[in-house]
Amino acid sequence: MGAHRFDVRSADRTPLAVWADGQGPSLVLVHGSMCDHTASDPLVAELRDTMTTFAMDRRGFGASGDAAGYALEREFEDVAAVVEAVADRTGGPVALWGHSYGAGCALGGAALTGAVHRLVLYEPGLGIPYPAGSIEAVEAALAAGDREAALLLVLVGIIGMTDEEIASLRSGPRWPTMLASAPPCPGSAGPRTAGPTGPAPSTRSRRRPCCWPAPRAIPC
Repeated sequence: MGAHRFDVRSADRTPLAVWADGQGPSLVLVHGSMCDHTASDPLVAELRDTMTTFAMDRRGFGASGDAAGYALEREFEDVAAVVEAVADRTGGPVALWGHSYGAGCALGGAALTGAVHRLVLYEPGLGIPYPAGSIEAVEAALAAGDREAALLLVLVGIIGMTDEEIASLRSGPRWPTMLASAPPCPGSAGPRTAGPTGPAPSTRSRRRPCCWPAPRAIPC
């Protein structure tokens, strides 16, 4: 049986899209920034014969909804809502896996539910410094409708990727998904009054905090 989608409502009623695939013990997957649930496709393929994966789109990404303003606590609630929905469907606790910024969401979500029996945090994001004016430049590019310019400002101006690395990304299958995921990310960088590595995990903000991948790393 192939992957199938179902939706879960978070505590604030935001709809969250989840894709179930495979057979075996349950594993909920939480993706990082500049991507959607399809970033987990290679892992899903590896686990399909031994585990049932439940790959969610975080709020504002992919097929999931969003809400006005932003608070990291809502992301924690989203993960907890998906975990509990999966536990109800499968009749038992689940393993929870988070990548990059999604690892922080998974960690916070696990604290809100008793339905997690294993927690895996892969490359948890710790944030990187934002050059002065970089977030405003990304916001301006998005306001002008230029998603590619906004994405390049992040990848080159903030992360520091080379022309060769950008060319490799452009020629790969993930580029369209990264472009589609650009809008949530500039609000993405957290308050500019935060410390040099961005906001602490518990920071409340109207902007969407985002732990960009470490310099030289390939997003998602």
